[in-house]
Amino acid sequence: MVDDEWDTMVIGAGVLGSATAYHLKRADPDLQVLLLDRHPRPAMGNTRRSVALFRDLFTSSTNRALAGSTIEFFDHVEGELGHSLGLKRYGYYWLMGSERMASLRGPLEDLEGRGSRLEIHDRQGVRSMLGEGLVLEPGSPHGTGPLEPVAGAVLAANGGTVSPTRVSRWYEAQFRRLGGQVEYGFTVERLVPESVSGGGPRVWEEGRVAAVEGPSGRRRGREMVVAAGAWTPSLLDEVGIDTH
Repeated sequence: MVDDEWDTMVIGAGVLGSATAYHLKRADPDLQVLLLDRHPRPAMGNTRRSVALFRDLFTSSTNRALAGSTIEFFDHVEGELGHSLGLKRYGYYWLMGSERMASLRGPLEDLEGRGSRLEIHDRQGVRSMLGEGLVLEPGSPHGTGPLEPVAGAVLAANGGTVSPTRVSRWYEAQFRRLGGQVEYGFTVERLVPESVSGGGPRVWEEGRVAAVEGPSGRRRGREMVVAAGAWTPSLLDEVGIDTH
């Protein structure tokens, strides 16, 4: 930190914020990074509420690569580094109607030929998996419209759950180990914009977010990463950034 200004500040110590802070510091050990969160420890906001399901069955090769490498990372942290992430492989099971099954059969068989760990089940296979008590032709729940009769299912064997809290804590601990700084109990109420030439923002000049502000004071940074989950729009809307 130079002149009380951090190179990068990351707002939110959930799984995205903690991972981002870690990778920034890992990529550039000299970068002065501050991770901020209003809670007393990581992963106490949206991350804690996530069911954190994972799978690697996608028709997109990009998604398969991203998901597959992430699952390999989970296995590495648990198996080789000895840090429990609460990793459990239950598989991932999709029930489908006849049209959906027909449209996906070709791509699924292609994926199976490429080595994806999946099984394609017909109606009898679904009953064998889930039991005879399963209703394959459900009625209309509470008038919301008919549910399509189940024609089959796809089982993605390499799917399951992981503890998002444990993943966040691992990233946060590694970030600290690399020399990153964390400040808990700092509630960011607003982003502070200013002109790139200094001072308050003027409509005819380029601006930037130069600081964050809250009851505990103000923290300045050259770059900002906002990873505040559901609270992100409340911060970005005021400075004119559309978060969709």
